[in-house]
Amino acid sequence: MLLTMGGPVNLRHRKLMEDLASAKPTLPPDVETWGESESAKRILKRIVSSGIQPETAHRGRRKIRTRMMVALGALTLVIVGLGTFLALHFLLGSVPTAVVSQPTTTASPSESEKPATIEYSLEQIIEVAAASSSIAPGQAPPVSGHTPDVLEKALGFGLLLPAESEKLNLQASATRQQFALWLWRGFGAVIPKGSAPVTAPDLGMLSAEERRAVESLIRDGIIIVASGQAFEGNKPMTAAEESALLGRLKALVE
Repeated sequence: MLLTMGGPVNLRHRKLMEDLASAKPTLPPDVETWGESESAKRILKRIVSSGIQPETAHRGRRKIRTRMMVALGALTLVIVGLGTFLALHFLLGSVPTAVVSQPTTTASPSESEKPATIEYSLEQIIEVAAASSSIAPGQAPPVSGHTPDVLEKALGFGLLLPAESEKLNLQASATRQQFALWLWRGFGAVIPKGSAPVTAPDLGMLSAEERRAVESLIRDGIIIVASGQAFEGNKPMTAAEESALLGRLKALVE
C-alpha cells in the first residue's frame, strides 16, 4: 500500500483521478449539459462518497478562524480599555477632592492706611514729646494718684489750648492741618531751622497759626510737599503719614 502524508483518503482521491483520466470522457457541448448527464452524476457521487473536502473549504475555514481571532483580539482590547477606565473613574473618584472655595472679599486698606483718630494722633505726639529730653510739660504735674487723660497730657505739652480741648471729639479723624499745628506747637521751638521751598498753593485757606505751622514744618523738612502740589489741609491723616512725619521729627530733635 502506498503511504502518503494524507493517508487512505488521499489514496482514494488519487485512484479517482486516475480513473477519470483513463475514462477520457467525451466533452459535452457545454458545461450545463454535461452536468445533467449520467456520467457527470456518477463522478460527482464518487467524489461525495470519497469524503474529500475541496481545498476551498479549508481556505474558507482558515479565513473564518482568522476573522474570529481578529474579532476576539479587538474585543479583548475593548474590555481592557473599559476596565481601565472604570477602575480609574471609580477608584480615584471615590476619594473626595477637597475644593477650598476662597471667599470673595473686597480689598480693604490696612490699619496704617486708615484715617487716624484725634485721640491716636495726640497720643503719638505725646509719646515722642515724653521721650524727648528737650521737651517738658508746661504745667504743674498732676495730683498724686490721678492719671491724666490724653487731653490733659496734650494741654500739659502745649499741644492744645484749653478752649480747643473742650470742643474736640477724640474719635473724629485728625486732619493734616490739625496734626501739623499740634506738632509745631510741641516741637517748633527745638526743631533745627531749614530752608526748603514752600510752594503749596492752598495754604491761604488755613488759619494764620496753622499756616505758620505748616510753612515752618515744610521748610524744616518735616512735611514734604512736591513743588506746586497742594497741601490739602482738610484731608484726614493716616497712621502711616503720622509715623513718617514723627520719624523725620525724631531724627532732627534727638
